[in-house]
Amino acid sequence: MSGRNLTIRPTTSDDGDYVASIALEYFGSTQVVSRERMHQIETLSGFIAESGNERVGLIQFDVHNHELEVVTLVSRLQAAGVGRRLLEQTVDHARQQGNLSRCWLITTNNNHNAINFYRHVGWRLKATHYGAVNEARKLKPEIPLQDDRGIPIKDELEFEHLL
Repeated sequence: MSGRNLTIRPTTSDDGDYVASIALEYFGSTQVVSRERMHQIETLSGFIAESGNERVGLIQFDVHNHELEVVTLVSRLQAAGVGRRLLEQTVDHARQQGNLSRCWLITTNNNHNAINFYRHVGWRLKATHYGAVNEARKLKPEIPLQDDRGIPIKDELEFEHLL
């Protein structure tokens, strides 16, 4: 499937169960921590990617301090254009607001696929926040010490797209 077969639409209250199931599957709870901020997934705006009647991707964001933070990005289809299209839609949404300076997001040092993806789609590595995941664990203790490959999860990598 190519990105052309996708429909991107805003999330609605009808998507609550889907959003919660994605959060539990990918993040272990409906809370996500980035840069020492706790985000409640169910309160965030976002977009859903659909192929036919199937939901195949989700992006959620929070706007604060004249910036849009991408809090979650999940694609159920790899190399199908889902993540790229969701990011593009979100950047377009941010531009339409007219008063935002950038979009940014956090991933962790062990998430090599995400790091490569963000670089591939033109997002810039702004900063590496060494040891930041230890601080995040104070808010969300269930964040694992290492991933399923044994890679320690220690640092937050901040990527940005200037508007």
